[in-house]
Amino acid sequence: MKFNRKYDYKRALCEDPKVIRGWFSLVANIKAKYGI
Repeated sequence: MKFNRKYDYKRALCEDPKVIRGWFSLVANIKAKYGI
């Protein structure tokens, strides 16, 4: 179980920036669209 957790943690670190970048671009688009 420890090995699986370490692998999941590393995988999460690799995938997180993509998710965060996508979220921020989405928020930026909404701000531009509605002038917030």
